[in-house]
Amino acid sequence: MPRATSIGRATGRLGTALAVVAAGLALASPAGAAAYSVVDLGTLGGASSGATDLNNAGAVVGWSATASGHVHAVVWRGGSTIDIGTLGGASSRATSISNNFAVVGTSTMTGGGVSHAFLWRASQGAMHNLGLPGPVRIGDDGTIVGNATTASGESVAAYRNQHTWIRLPLDGFDGSHGEDVNDSGTAVGTLFDEPHGSAPFVYANGALTVLPSVPAAAETSADAINDAGLIAGQTFDPLGIVVWDGVSWQPVPAPTLVEPEIHDMNDCGQIVGAHHPVQFFTPHAFLTSNGTAVDLNGQIPSGSGWRLGVATAINDAGEIVGVGRHNGRQHAFLLEPTSAGRGCPG
Repeated sequence: MPRATSIGRATGRLGTALAVVAAGLALASPAGAAAYSVVDLGTLGGASSGATDLNNAGAVVGWSATASGHVHAVVWRGGSTIDIGTLGGASSRATSISNNFAVVGTSTMTGGGVSHAFLWRASQGAMHNLGLPGPVRIGDDGTIVGNATTASGESVAAYRNQHTWIRLPLDGFDGSHGEDVNDSGTAVGTLFDEPHGSAPFVYANGALTVLPSVPAAAETSADAINDAGLIAGQTFDPLGIVVWDGVSWQPVPAPTLVEPEIHDMNDCGQIVGAHHPVQFFTPHAFLTSNGTAVDLNGQIPSGSGWRLGVATAINDAGEIVGVGRHNGRQHAFLLEPTSAGRGCPG
């Protein structure tokens, strides 16, 4: 079931991005000067690509089709497109990059089978096999949050320091989904029951804490955490965006967004993701900043040929990456602010 209607069926950040392949995205008309320029990050010679994360230096990671038709993890940095290979199999995808340029993702193995997690650093030049849990995000301290699968097929959040993976406790729930980790190693995600029921969690210093849900909502999730400790989450029935300030959940005004889903939040609380003003599988990228929510398709130059589907990450400079369609082709994009003051102060 779509994540916007059931937390327990969460499939992670890439599910909606992949849906853009077949989706037609409506493009809003900008009002006045464009707030962002759009950079087409291109491909490795194939037809499509997608960006999943970027760091504060503007290095972007994701995936791209190659000329041979395979999909490989890619780093876009300084105008270069770098194919970082695989763990021996045919395909790989990068999911996150830290500010010290550590990249994580998943790759198929020689001979096939279940994909394994990898860690890649430019200084090492080859992927390091991290085992079975699939990474979602990596922090600057090397901590990784991801997800494993039980024998019964349920998702269980997984956490890795610089040495080993552990599966996080379920605290009586049926499963869990890890979503994000900040640069000090604090991770967040959502515990869930079948068929309904959920609770947001925080994992820090070896202990899992279940956060209270929003009283007026049927379910609450925790989807992103920044270095200030703010946690961005979603409510379901009714749908909405909320932020945990360490004491309680605070609503984020977003009256223009339809069925929003959160993908990332930077250190000054700007949130990006996708919403669904037409139907669930035709997403539009959005940004919330300083109490205002906007569809990013209305913030780029008219006539650009772009239709922005999913905003997957935002850095402290206010740069945004994601996946959309450029002249009909699914490509990774980078949005660069056209004026100062659109990122974090300082």
